[in-house]
Amino acid sequence: MSTDQQDSKREPTENSRSVPPRPRRSGDFIIEDNHKQVNMTCISGLIISDSQQDTTDEEHDDDNNDDKKFVSEETPDNISANILTKQWDKTEPEDNHEHGGLVTKILQTKKEYENVNTMNKESLKVQSSRLNEAAKEREKALLKKEINRLCDSLQTLSRSAIPLSKLMDFVQEDLETMQQEYERWKTENHILKSQLKQQENLTQTCIEPLKAQLDELEKYAKEKEKAIIKCKAKIFHNNERIQNLLFKSLEKVL
Repeated sequence: MSTDQQDSKREPTENSRSVPPRPRRSGDFIIEDNHKQVNMTCISGLIISDSQQDTTDEEHDDDNNDDKKFVSEETPDNISANILTKQWDKTEPEDNHEHGGLVTKILQTKKEYENVNTMNKESLKVQSSRLNEAAKEREKALLKKEINRLCDSLQTLSRSAIPLSKLMDFVQEDLETMQQEYERWKTENHILKSQLKQQENLTQTCIEPLKAQLDELEKYAKEKEKAIIKCKAKIFHNNERIQNLLFKSLEKVL
């Protein structure tokens, strides 16, 4: 028998000290019990007893079950709840009576916490469904308004398009008529221009003798003006001579 088994069979005395905590192994799950209050939001590890950890070393120590200790540890936050639940299912005994009071309370608290989570999830789903329904109703109302507006626009467009379509039916005929009229007026303009040129040429031929006659008359008028000026000069000179003769005759008489 080993020394560990002999020490475990010794009955503790009043002056004996409590057994020091066993060094934690790599496979142990540790839960920290601060002020003897367990917060399930922080617990992500599992609680197991030393009897379950050291089944090979302490098979024959059934009398020292009261000295079993629980070791707690908070696992990292990134471990999901599904993995922890699987780990707990692997290490959980088939009989719940083997657990201590703390483990039972922890299990109850865990179940209550899961129930609260499921209720919260259901309430969130109901609220989200209501919000989605309200949003859908608003979208339906907006869509209905938009459809009505589009219908009004289409009706207005159709009312405006009916006369326009009637006009478009006669556009080709109007264009052909306008083209024919343009060609007619263009031909008439060309004819009138040619006639105007002919009349201008005829007028020029008719005006030429008149222009020559006019030039002769202008020359004759100028000659007559010169003759009149000469006559006036002679008259003025003769008047002076007459006056001079009168003055001389009067002087002789006196």
